Amino acid sequence: MRAIAIVAQKGGAGKTTVSVHLAVAALLAGEKVAILDIDPQRSALTWAETREANDLTVVAIDPSDVRAALNEARSDGFTVVFLDTAPRATSIATAIVEAADFAVVPVRPSAFDLRTLDQSLAIVAAARRPGIVLLNACPARAPEVSEARSICMDRTLPLSTVELGDRRAYARAVQSGRAVMEFEPKGAAADEIARLWRDVDLRSTQHALV
Repeated sequence: MRAIAIVAQKGGAGKTTVSVHLAVAALLAGEKVAILDIDPQRSALTWAETREANDLTVVAIDPSDVRAALNEARSDGFTVVFLDTAPRATSIATAIVEAADFAVVPVRPSAFDLRTLDQSLAIVAAARRPGIVLLNACPARAPEVSEARSICMDRTLPLSTVELGDRRAYARAVQSGRAVMEFEPKGAAADEIARLWRDVDLRSTQHALV
C-alpha cells in the first residue's frame, strides 16, 4: 500500500481538488482507494457525500489518528491512500507526511502562493519523504506560468511534468461529487489528471522499490 500526502502551507492551493481527482484516477486504474480527510473543513468528505458512486472510501480523521488509520487501511486491503491535509500547521503536517510514502505539493502560479512554497517543501524535507511540486490552476498562455515554472525548477523536490489548467470543469465536477474523468471524460482536464496520476504512480512506485 502507498500513502500519498497532498500538502501545502497556503490555503486555496487546491489540495482537496487534487486529492479527489487523483483518487478517482487511481480507482479507474484498478487500485483500491481511500482518502483520509485531515482538513477540519472536511471538503473531501463533503465531496464524497454528494457522490452517487460508492466506489471509494473517504474518512474524516484527526491528525493524531493518521498512522492508526493507515494501518487499518493496509489491513483492509487498500492499495493507495491519499492524505488530504490542512494548511498552516507545520509540526502536524510534518508528522502526517512522515506517515506517508510520497508527497504532492500543489502550488498556484501566483506571487502569494509561490512565497509559501519553500515552507511546504521544508515540511516534506523535515519528514524525509520524496515527492513532487505540482503547478495547479495555471491560466492559459499566461507569462506567470512560465515564471512559476522557473521558480519551481530550482527547489528540493522535482517539478511534475504535468501542469493542471485553470479550468471550470474541475469545480463543476467536484460540485457534483465527481471527477473530471467522469464529468467530461474526453476533456482536457481529464487528460491532465490521467497524466498526473501516471506521473505520481510511477514516481511513488519507484521510491517504494528503493
